Amino acid sequence: MIDRRTFSKYLGASAGFALMPQGANAAAGLIPTPNDAGETWWKAAVLYQIYPRSFQDSNGDGLGDFPGITSRLGYLQDLGIDAVWVTACFDSPNADNGYDVRDYRRIHPDFGTMDDFEHFMAKAKKHNIRVILDMVFNHSSDEHDWFKQSRSSRDNPYRDFYFWRDPVNGGPPNNWPSFFGGSGWEFDRATGQYYLHHYAVKQPDLNWENPRVRKELYAVLNFWAAKGVSGFRFDCVGEISKPLPFRDMTPAELEEDGNTLRTSGPRLDQYLKEIRASTSDFPDLYFVGEGWGMTRERIVRATDDRDKELSSAFRFDFQLLDIAEGWRKVPWSLGKLKAFNLENQFQDDLHVWPVVFLGDHDFSRAVSRFGSNRPEFQVRSAKLLATMLLTLRGTPLVYQGDEIGMSNFPFTDIS
Repeated sequence: MIDRRTFSKYLGASAGFALMPQGANAAAGLIPTPNDAGETWWKAAVLYQIYPRSFQDSNGDGLGDFPGITSRLGYLQDLGIDAVWVTACFDSPNADNGYDVRDYRRIHPDFGTMDDFEHFMAKAKKHNIRVILDMVFNHSSDEHDWFKQSRSSRDNPYRDFYFWRDPVNGGPPNNWPSFFGGSGWEFDRATGQYYLHHYAVKQPDLNWENPRVRKELYAVLNFWAAKGVSGFRFDCVGEISKPLPFRDMTPAELEEDGNTLRTSGPRLDQYLKEIRASTSDFPDLYFVGEGWGMTRERIVRATDDRDKELSSAFRFDFQLLDIAEGWRKVPWSLGKLKAFNLENQFQDDLHVWPVVFLGDHDFSRAVSRFGSNRPEFQVRSAKLLATMLLTLRGTPLVYQGDEIGMSNFPFTDIS
């Protein structure tokens, strides 16, 4: 198996790839090699995203699980994968496919037991594959014990683990929408107040202003790091710091879903530094944030390696090449793709190292969006996209199935 470093240098010597200005970067040392002084492991790694529910079923119940993932570690090692990111796998009522966590220290029963997870970790280590886990810290499930206590009474010690506000003029505290539609506030009849939820009603936002909340969440990180996990991917990380007080959004802010106002609050840098400091017993951990809604400039600031915040972040420049406001599908163009490649190569400070990816669990298949489903071109499309991914500056992430050119299923309806 040719590794990424060798492949990148070989490709950089070729003049046939006009879309990928990589040769100069390889020559200048912008692609890490195992001998680079001071290299952190994730800069030279190839990551692979596993969506456990659909990756590999071991017991015939129709759901993927940790024993199934464990059975495929040899395949992933042969593929040249250095680390796997396992998406939301904690106990959850599944109102949002696991991104509504009921217990941050328990594996979802659909995926197995803690023993299954620990066996997976031990086998991954033998295959020289690191493990990164999803951390959904902007919100919890409304079935989490913290929220059950929080909503039980106004004077419960857990009340301010979440954002509760009085009604205004008989309605919600402000005009913030939920990303999933409707108001971002839900009324609780028992206590006569509204709670904030940027996403589903069953996903109340955690109050990071409360130091007790942060202490509990940092303890979760240390719990999993002690089990050998090598890093964490923080879901919608830009939203953990809220712009207080909660003013109404302007019409322009509402037009773009309120992302500008709701992300990158005034304490984001503080919280990210605290996350890093709280896990100082594990100095090699990789911290990667989902930068949805954050500006490029804000992501660059949060990932500058001199500031000890995030190691990297997922940016969505490529994923939005064919998506316009309101999630309208628009044609992508070669010019847009070239602009993306040039921005990725040259617009970041050298102290910033991005994650580069063509797709994930939130988007349809890259080969169907940016390649061709015609049989005579599908394989070539998949190879060209993979070539682009593996030669971009940054740590590449392969979504499960993309390595075999998996395409969209031709659904005719969503029922």
